[in-house]
Amino acid sequence: TTIYTLTVTDDNGCTADTNVQVIVNDLPVVTFTSDTNQGCKPLCVNFMNTTPNSLNQLWNFGTGATSMLPNPYCCYNDTGVFSVTLTVTDNNGCSNTLVQNNYVTVYPNPVAGFTATPQPTTILNPTIYFTNQSQGATSWLWSFGSMLGGSSTAENPSYTYDSDTGTYYVQLIVMNQYGCTDTIEHPIEIKADYVLYIPNTFTPNGDGNNEMFKPVGIGIDIERYEFWIFDRWGDLIFKSTNFLIFQII
Repeated sequence: TTIYTLTVTDDNGCTADTNVQVIVNDLPVVTFTSDTNQGCKPLCVNFMNTTPNSLNQLWNFGTGATSMLPNPYCCYNDTGVFSVTLTVTDNNGCSNTLVQNNYVTVYPNPVAGFTATPQPTTILNPTIYFTNQSQGATSWLWSFGSMLGGSSTAENPSYTYDSDTGTYYVQLIVMNQYGCTDTIEHPIEIKADYVLYIPNTFTPNGDGNNEMFKPVGIGIDIERYEFWIFDRWGDLIFKSTNFLIFQII
């Protein structure tokens, strides 16, 4: 900022002068902040223009997206490193630009996946072997969905569903080295099974061995149970519809 003086002399030697002040304003010192500048995809960042005496501004977020808001937000849907540019015009009409190179870093997410064998299976073979098929993961957290609350951090665990039949929903949460996570869930089906053993002889002689005739098994519907014994000529010699009444002495 300077005061310029102009002095004029005419042909008669008379003079006059005038003063003019030229004001030169400083360029604005552009500054901005954000609530975060790194994270997992998608990463949404809130930006704040902190330049004093801002009149208007133009943001370039490094993705092709721009904004004229003083405090905009931008969601980064792709992984990578992005530079952010802010151009500010202050209340004197002066403009300046700040470029923050590699300001935002967006990390990739892992992709969760697994298989389970055997599937489906029965209560007679209730041990399930899980094979991790996740991509980009460095840690694993399994929840097996049982009433007992089974869980594991192994990469390829196994779990035995020996408490009851039914459908169990197994959840796998994976995490990578950046702390980014992904979750997947699959149903595991444990079906009922049927096993029946009927001995063909018994020895009710008081020696404590094989004293009674006893069909045994699992998966038997006691509401529809019928037990018939015929002799070699086809004559019915015993009948019961009560699974608890099974001995013949």
